[in-house]
Amino acid sequence: MAHIERFPSRKPPRIKGSGNFFGWPLLLMIAILIGSMSMSLFVH
Repeated sequence: MAHIERFPSRKPPRIKGSGNFFGWPLLLMIAILIGSMSMSLFVH
């Protein structure tokens, strides 16, 4: 794992963090959007 960490720690150090950070909010936003759309459709 030590040698594997050296390679990715050079280029994709923030890619991993950004992926986790941006992954959740994106999923939540999409879920909220779908929920609001379905709710408006059901209400109407």
